[in-house]
Amino acid sequence: MAKPILKTTIDRANSEIKRLESYLIRAVSLDAQNQYLIGEVVMLRLFAILERTFEELALKICCGIDYVNGVSPKLNIVSKSMISAEVHMTSYDRKSNLGYTKWTTKKSIFKNLEKLMDINDPYLRNVDIHNHHIEEMRAVRNHIAHISNSTKRDFKAVVYKTYGAYGKYSAGSYLMSTKKHKMSNIHRFVQTTKTIITDVSKGY
Repeated sequence: MAKPILKTTIDRANSEIKRLESYLIRAVSLDAQNQYLIGEVVMLRLFAILERTFEELALKICCGIDYVNGVSPKLNIVSKSMISAEVHMTSYDRKSNLGYTKWTTKKSIFKNLEKLMDINDPYLRNVDIHNHHIEEMRAVRNHIAHISNSTKRDFKAVVYKTYGAYGKYSAGSYLMSTKKHKMSNIHRFVQTTKTIITDVSKGY
């Protein structure tokens, strides 16, 4: 069996993101409401890709797979397989089993890996660097998916951070807006996601 490498995970994520970009390109010919809908669907899928890629990269890295630049990860224990890595994340050196892993926040990612990976490992360091981007995208994604008072509050905070004012934005209109930048917010999130994936896998 071929040794797993990070590149296969990265390539698959980028291929899926490229497909999302094609949807956004085609959406330009649609009316505003349908553009907003496409923007929301793309945002949901984009964050799901990021979440899954965080997980798959971490599982491979915990097996001792080298980073893209050839540097070996800083691990406290090397798992023999991705399945055993997942087991180690939830149970190794813990007083109580973690139960399951989550990959949507810096806090949950660090919790998954705290017993297995050195705090100065490049993966964790780059998750920390991009924490504000992850939180920004998560807030928009959660408001699309759940639409509650708490998600509205967090979404409005993202709008304020972007424009310096709250404004009357739906998630879709915010994502497709080019008010502050030539690039729409959803295109900005697409580029940010690609950058995060590159950074957490690069090895420095």
